[in-house]
Amino acid sequence: NLPSEKVLVDNLYLFIFAGFDTTKGSFGGFLHFLNENPRVQELLVEEVKEFDATVLDVDQLKNGAPILNAFLAESWRLTAPLTSHATITTEALWYKEYFFPKGTHIEIDIQAHAKMNDELYPDAENFCFERWLPKDHPLYDPSKANTTEIDYNVMNSKFRTFDHGAHACLGGHFAKLQVRIILTRLLQSYKLEVQNDRTRTFPMRQFLNDLKLIKREAK
Repeated sequence: NLPSEKVLVDNLYLFIFAGFDTTKGSFGGFLHFLNENPRVQELLVEEVKEFDATVLDVDQLKNGAPILNAFLAESWRLTAPLTSHATITTEALWYKEYFFPKGTHIEIDIQAHAKMNDELYPDAENFCFERWLPKDHPLYDPSKANTTEIDYNVMNSKFRTFDHGAHACLGGHFAKLQVRIILTRLLQSYKLEVQNDRTRTFPMRQFLNDLKLIKREAK
């Protein structure tokens, strides 16, 4: 049976506001890493400046902007909008050498999973957008690349920023679309100057900052 119009509208509101909340929670990290890595902002501006100034092509943003997508993936890897998720075992199970009885409450730290995982991400603790670039990109460096192919657009166990399975962030894909559009438009028109950059560690690790937009001169 097809869902009713009310169900469709309710789901639309859910995705929009869930996506908005994820987007809002992400921008502190984006701005922090742009502030710490001014060269990245220059590279991003160079990449998006030729994109249509009137109507953005979503496919172009997803598949034709490797630096933008590498920057987003690395920022989200280090500052996931979701810090953790909780679950309960529905049956007794073994994981490696650990035994979990049925009904065990398990808390999984999403940020630590990516930031402490040198097996997947060489020098995992530090920001390195180049690790996400395709092999044919001029800035690709095999010494910095992920040790296995990881698609950040897919919610999976290797890239848990938006979690996966039953616990996946419902607004994750919508947030990625929003962020690509917002950042592209900002970078096309303004220089982003980050001020009062600071870190909050409780109840979750986040970057707090202020943003000053400086209008770019038309060329």
